[in-house]
This record gives sequence, C-alpha cells and structure tokens, in this order.
Amino acid sequence: MSVRLPLLAGFALSAE
Repeated sequence: MSVRLPLLAGFALSAE
C-alpha cells in the first residue's frame, strides 16, 4: 500500500 500513498496524496491535492 506504500505505493498508493503518494497517489492518494496527489489526488487529495488535486481535489483541493
């Protein structure tokens, strides 16, 4: 799941 960490972070930033 470590590989999804950056992906989720980028998605959250993009959502903002």
